[in-house]
Amino acid sequence: MKTKLYLIFLVTLLWSCQKDNNNIEYPMGSIEFTISKPTLKSLKTIDTTEIQLNSVVVVIEDFGGNIIKNYEKIELLNLNGYYLSLPISLPVGNYKLSGFMVLDNNNNVVYISPKKDSPKAYLVEKPLPIEFEITKDNTVKIVPEVLNSENTIPEDFGYTTFSFDIVETFDFLMGVFVYNDDIQNFELTSADFKIYSDSILIYEFINSQQDNDTLSQIGSTYQITLPEKYNTFTIHVTKTGFKEIYQNYSKEELKKYLLSNENGPLILILEKDESISSLIAYYLFNGNALDYSGYENNGILEGALLSYDKQDSLGAYYFDGIDDFVEIQNSSSLNPISEITLTAWIKPESFEGKGNSGIISKGYYNHSNPYYQYQLGITGDQYAYRPGSFNFCLSINNNYEYLIGENIWTPNNWYFLVGTFDGEQMKLYVNSELIISKTIHGSIDTFPEHLFIGKSNNSDNYMRGTLDEIRIYNKSLTESEIVQLYIEN
Repeated sequence: MKTKLYLIFLVTLLWSCQKDNNNIEYPMGSIEFTISKPTLKSLKTIDTTEIQLNSVVVVIEDFGGNIIKNYEKIELLNLNGYYLSLPISLPVGNYKLSGFMVLDNNNNVVYISPKKDSPKAYLVEKPLPIEFEITKDNTVKIVPEVLNSENTIPEDFGYTTFSFDIVETFDFLMGVFVYNDDIQNFELTSADFKIYSDSILIYEFINSQQDNDTLSQIGSTYQITLPEKYNTFTIHVTKTGFKEIYQNYSKEELKKYLLSNENGPLILILEKDESISSLIAYYLFNGNALDYSGYENNGILEGALLSYDKQDSLGAYYFDGIDDFVEIQNSSSLNPISEITLTAWIKPESFEGKGNSGIISKGYYNHSNPYYQYQLGITGDQYAYRPGSFNFCLSINNNYEYLIGENIWTPNNWYFLVGTFDGEQMKLYVNSELIISKTIHGSIDTFPEHLFIGKSNNSDNYMRGTLDEIRIYNKSLTESEIVQLYIEN
């Protein structure tokens, strides 16, 4: 004998209207659920007075499969054994009741309507979904059948559930430090790191993918959460310009590194990799102006917009030629004396300009001789004097020294520019080919001015176009090294 409870489901159209975003009015209806104590003894129903019902939960879809009401909870009011629900509104149309549950005062599901093809669907005459239509000036009566949920699981009625396991974890703190020559002390730095257990990657932190630019630039103490089930861990730390770190720790060792313990954070110190330390500034422009050389010469973006690089990926910056630039604070590492190399990828647009517009520019105190400590520059293709040219400028022995190529660029094409000085020769390369050079003996003068990308340091000469892969070295790259860079990029 099947035991079920019949619930009276009233769908009532109320003459009201609702406006959509286009101010079009639609007639609206409302649904009310009425649950009454059964009086037809032949149905062998359950007496609902034995359980204090609190609410019903409904799922309603339209005929397009769109969920209109998704497990919406509706309060029930008890009127002498009759349960009335507060109405919910629906526009005139066709619908399906695809989920229906009755809850008690403790929010337990005490009655539930089975769905078609579920194990208990055979116990009712009309399993869900039940189709109904709301029409103007009509009241629709629907009677969903519900079954007692005692000693059952949701799958018995066709409802999906999920399960979960609680994973035990532990935390520890870690900071990565480098030695700063400017302050003659160690300081926190940003870095990438991975944590393994028996060659299984457990945790990964990629600094360039973090949203907080401030933390990405100055570094932070990291709070790391790891699963308890592993007993040993290998921490792998990497940073451009520094030697990699591989350190092994037991779970119990890592647990000691918390502020609540005497040990405090785990401290890892990166050592400079002298084989690549000649790269003193490196800007990938992949969504930020961070320096990936390891020298922490991070820039501040002013107006430049993320744009497409040579591979049509968003990995470059567009400068409008009006007021866009990147500013980098002066540091000792940005002041090489005996040798230097400046490199940049540029896709210039047609512009007039005011003269020598800076691509990479570290200037003199003002716009007078010797003008620039160092600069890789460009003149607009509409500029009256030397239009469409690239140039390389230095202050050597307090004199303004420069190389200017002929009119060699056309708008909207990528060019790879390199300027080098080795203490004896200044050279300017375009797309790895030497276009001009001159002999000059001496050392590069230094000035305590900031470094700029996209404009000249001490004037309003802005460049217009897209820049990518900005590099500064404290050595003069060889021709073969320049060719290799050009091929790689």
